[in-house]
Amino acid sequence: MEKSRYLICRLALNAPEELPITKSQYESLLTSRNCLTELASLEEKFFAVSESYREVEKVIFDITINDLLYSSVQVPEIYASGALFGRQVASFMSVVRLYLDTIATHAREITCDKIDAAAIKALLSERYDHSFYYRVMEAIRNHAQHRAFPVHSASYGGGWDKERTENTYRAESFFEANRVIDDNKFKPKIRKEIEMAGGKVDLKACVRQYFSDLCEIHAVYVNYCQNRKSRRRRTLNTGVRSGLTSRAARR
Repeated sequence: MEKSRYLICRLALNAPEELPITKSQYESLLTSRNCLTELASLEEKFFAVSESYREVEKVIFDITINDLLYSSVQVPEIYASGALFGRQVASFMSVVRLYLDTIATHAREITCDKIDAAAIKALLSERYDHSFYYRVMEAIRNHAQHRAFPVHSASYGGGWDKERTENTYRAESFFEANRVIDDNKFKPKIRKEIEMAGGKVDLKACVRQYFSDLCEIHAVYVNYCQNRKSRRRRTLNTGVRSGLTSRAARR
């Protein structure tokens, strides 16, 4: 049986070349490449979260400016705006779920199973315990996934400030606690929190704080992985440079 060979292949027009490396070098390069691939995948998912959040803000802006320009809003238009906002929020939460569900897998791959899975869960649990809006959005996501879009009512309008120097317009969409009483999957504790907060929550404020919480979660992982990212990049760069040096020495 032929002995395994480990090579760096240089593929270019009219200049194919194979640079021999050791098994140890090969495994180090492979591990580094896989680590950076997982890091890129995690960043791509958070970019998807950010882009989906941007779409939510665009919908809010469009609804608000339509009210500013065409203030005689009719009932069908109110329902249409609420449905549009509800669809976009549901889409945003689906992308967030993909991101949160794969954090642990990415972390294990990036660290070669050296990270404590409990530490990952602890970070998410800490954010859940300390952020009212995070808890609400998690419950709303589950409700939207199994029952209905999250918008139950809306409010539009505007007015001058006391000095009549600034005219402000707003568009608000609400999730109401009394509309999910018959939903056995909606956590009673979260519904009680919403009731104590006035019976409803402004989804615009919820989404914004939820995204802020996600940014803080992501920042922790980025900081945690930064050293590994730098080390893996150095490994790849060193491997390429050593290969090029070897090629130059043989000429």
